[in-house]
Amino acid sequence: MEMGEIVQILLSILIVFSAIIVAESKKIARVAQAFSIMSTLIAIFFITLSAYYAAAFQLAIYAGFISIIILVSIALMKGGEEVED
Repeated sequence: MEMGEIVQILLSILIVFSAIIVAESKKIARVAQAFSIMSTLIAIFFITLSAYYAAAFQLAIYAGFISIIILVSIALMKGGEEVED
């Protein structure tokens, strides 16, 4: 196994882990943070595949713009009752 393959496997595991956090978390701030991390990890994965344009698009659109939209929605949300697990 080459070093590049090990890095890709590690990135894949981290991407899946952060996607699970995005799907399962009840706190919107944690969701936004995990989504930003996941999008950045996907861009790094694209770089390891030599897909530089896809990585740039991923960083510009998903890690940047979509994360900002999520953070703005957090700022505009009204506080409500906290849900117990």
